[in-house]
Amino acid sequence: MDAFKTFDFHRIFFGDLPYGFLLEIVFRTAVMYAYTIILLRLLGKRSMGQLSTLELAIIICFGSAVGDPMMGKDVPIVHGMVVITTVAMLQSAAEWIINRNKKLEAFMEGRPDCLVKDGMIVNVSLNKNNLSHEDLYRLLRSKDVEHLGQVKNAFFEASGLLLVWCFPKSETVPGLGIILRNI
Repeated sequence: MDAFKTFDFHRIFFGDLPYGFLLEIVFRTAVMYAYTIILLRLLGKRSMGQLSTLELAIIICFGSAVGDPMMGKDVPIVHGMVVITTVAMLQSAAEWIINRNKKLEAFMEGRPDCLVKDGMIVNVSLNKNNLSHEDLYRLLRSKDVEHLGQVKNAFFEASGLLLVWCFPKSETVPGLGIILRNI
């Protein structure tokens, strides 16, 4: 057995395999990538800003399971396919169970928090969600809100999205401005 050499940059960057193995990595990556895309299309789609806990878990699991067969000489492609197929089936089963149990759904999906009520910031909710006033203002500006007097309610969803209900123009009252000046 050869002696292990620390900071052997050739080993760190290229490994101990012949350079031709790089072509095999390209092939493995293409197969696993195509298979993952097919599975994700079969599971359905959601925008990235609306990931639930389960969806994030599946992304992490897929990333781990797909990466090994792409680069590992000792991990056959079929093993990676079995892993991500199993994860996809577990995902579907978990969604089925959660959609039929309201308490479990509330636990897994979370509940929205009211950040603004009748033009007033709900500081308890900001603190609970580890958000600053500037974070809130940034989220409100992305919804074309100019001042808090426009906002009837603003809810921070478990997905990280902000839902805003504004007063009708006739009911808007003066409020704290959130538009940046002197930019």
